[in-house]
Amino acid sequence: MQITLAANISGPDDVTTFFKSDAEAVGLYRTEFLFLDRTAAPTEDEQFSVYKKVFDNLNGKHILIRTLDIGGDKQASYLNMKFEENPFLGVRAIRLCFQRPDIFKTQLRALLRAGSDASWGLMFPMISQLEELQDAKTIVTQVQQELRDEGVSFSTKHQIGVMIEIPSAAWMIDVFTQHVDFVSIGTNDLLQYTCAADRLNPELKAVYNPFNVGFLRQIQHVLTTCKKQHVSAGICGSLSHHPDLLQFFIGCGVSELSMTAQHILKTRALIAGLNAAHCKQLVQKIMTCTTTAEVKKCF
Repeated sequence: MQITLAANISGPDDVTTFFKSDAEAVGLYRTEFLFLDRTAAPTEDEQFSVYKKVFDNLNGKHILIRTLDIGGDKQASYLNMKFEENPFLGVRAIRLCFQRPDIFKTQLRALLRAGSDASWGLMFPMISQLEELQDAKTIVTQVQQELRDEGVSFSTKHQIGVMIEIPSAAWMIDVFTQHVDFVSIGTNDLLQYTCAADRLNPELKAVYNPFNVGFLRQIQHVLTTCKKQHVSAGICGSLSHHPDLLQFFIGCGVSELSMTAQHILKTRALIAGLNAAHCKQLVQKIMTCTTTAEVKKCF
């Protein structure tokens, strides 16, 4: 089993912890934290400085960078976002970036400049349909042309990927894989949207359940499709180090598990004790289940 164990980071200060955890890569760089708790958006040069520091401090380790993911439970007052009855279903992440191309293009310019010599992937969050992915890629191309016209050095070898957080994208994975280099399943949001349950609401714990059959069938569909089409597929979110579901993810053919750095060593030890054939049998068994209770009995 060749599975990359990656760490999630939120900025340059997390790189030290990254190395202490013996992580092999960064599976998620949450760039939105650079935009929070301030009165104005960071400038291109400020972002460039931060991203360049992260790239340099990683010493060549591969990193997946998620573009701005603000909205839902993460708000920035200076963006003057309208009140929404259901912010988790509203203007957030890539949707906000499309509404504010000035913010989006500034971030892309900074990332492309900073990553000119790095090993990295650019990842778009909250994609629900192919058109959004195509539009995001078009904007990247436009920004690259602008930088080229200005005579500014920029990245041309980075990968392009998509976060699978919405069921409509999960069930279209066979199409998405034709347009990306990698996929990352954001389990927290995918579970939330699959079960129509606010993951921050303690009264819905029984509904927001990772053993939900429909949720696991989506995971299996995404991972097995990506493996067939030779596209790297990772699991990101709090479930990436779940002691039971690890077996399921491995049986489905996961390429990477990205988690908080503190969980990496324990997860590596758990994986070392697993049998690949048993994990595949577990997946087959779970795929015949019809209730959460039946799924739990499989472990």
